[in-house]
Amino acid sequence: MKKDDIRARFLDTVEKYSMLDSDRILVGLSGGADSSVLLSLLIEECKKRGITLFCAHINHNIRGSEAKRDEDFCRTLCQTYGIKLFVLSANVPDIAKERGIGLEECAREVRYQFFAELMRENSIPTLAVAHNADDNLETVIFNLARGSGTRGISGIPPVRTTDGGRLVRPLICISKCEILKYAKDNKLDFVTDSTNTDTDYTRNHIRAVIVPALRKISPSPEESVVGLCESLRADDLYLDRCAENIINDNGIGNFAPLTLIRELDDAMFYRVISRMCRFSFERIHVRALQELVRGGIPHSRISLPSKMIAAVENEMLMFMSEKEYKKRFLTSEEFCMPLCEGENVIEAADIRITVTKISQKCENIYKNFIHTAIPFDKIKGQLYVRSRREGDKYTYGNMTRSVKKLLCDKKVPTDVRSKLPFICDDDGILWIPGFPAREICEKDENNKLYIYVEKNKK
Repeated sequence: MKKDDIRARFLDTVEKYSMLDSDRILVGLSGGADSSVLLSLLIEECKKRGITLFCAHINHNIRGSEAKRDEDFCRTLCQTYGIKLFVLSANVPDIAKERGIGLEECAREVRYQFFAELMRENSIPTLAVAHNADDNLETVIFNLARGSGTRGISGIPPVRTTDGGRLVRPLICISKCEILKYAKDNKLDFVTDSTNTDTDYTRNHIRAVIVPALRKISPSPEESVVGLCESLRADDLYLDRCAENIINDNGIGNFAPLTLIRELDDAMFYRVISRMCRFSFERIHVRALQELVRGGIPHSRISLPSKMIAAVENEMLMFMSEKEYKKRFLTSEEFCMPLCEGENVIEAADIRITVTKISQKCENIYKNFIHTAIPFDKIKGQLYVRSRREGDKYTYGNMTRSVKKLLCDKKVPTDVRSKLPFICDDDGILWIPGFPAREICEKDENNKLYIYVEKNKK
């Protein structure tokens, strides 16, 4: 490897992904070999392009005096280069305990939150971090072991949008071995994190045990994986565009017809539902959603992360928050009131119920205008109307059935169920609109009571 090989590949990467199209760049500086080499390469190139560099260092307070050593090293390094350094000292162990998450996850959250704040406060559009080809290889192995899909196995993206601006990785195609050699050849100082040799950490175990074993099969697996990731990212981007076209062509928001979702193949299914719900699913959630769609059972639903609900309502697959679902489909205003002869307005159900001894000519349309006739002598005690109740049973045709099952079988929408009037007497439910009455009048039977239900006219 020639001395300038890294510099040439660094320039190829930044040009290919337009990483330096910015007037100000923030560099994440840990003091290790990767970030020290990155800073060295950026200083020379940014000087040519008139780009102002800033650095940010986070002391996670995990490694005691060693962490302080790293901080001091970064301060000295930036002083030498004449670069403004922002430093955050965060007690990550305490924060992790408070948030109930692992140290590594917490450190990452704290780190990127600090970067985003600095970018917003100082109008810095680009963040450069020092992930390299070895990091990418480890990520692919880690995601492969977790059963990740195409996106996970695509590894670490060279460029992505982040909170506060854009994140770039100029060393993503360069191996750790090459970086260390470059630092040595160019007499660049750096510090070493002692936890990098701790095989208790999953990534370090991959680095110390799995990657060396892989090198026995392929001498440069990180280079092979760089090519694999580029191919997979291209495929993923194309499939994403296909999913966007499906969404735009069909006007899909947070709900879509079951008939359309059922027609999607697996690759499109995942991408379309991810956009409907606006977050990535794990495999277990994808399988559950496929079963939900396949079954198409009215009012069926599953819980998802971030307090989201996926539900089948009105022949549609819907995504909404638990709060919104409860408000829209589960919560109803209860009502119960006696019925008298004449017109009875039920505000809570937005209907009018007319009780009369005289038959009226009307069009029997479900949900708009529906009626029944009941023999007087079959009404026990007080006639009243109420809303549905948990565990309701309904008897007609000499059979007693669960109201919940009746409504499901008839596919009555959930939002309609909440306002459905139950005509009752002292013996229970006398009539539910849309179903036969408990007591049927014969055609020539006298002394009938007619009950008409219609939408309330406002």
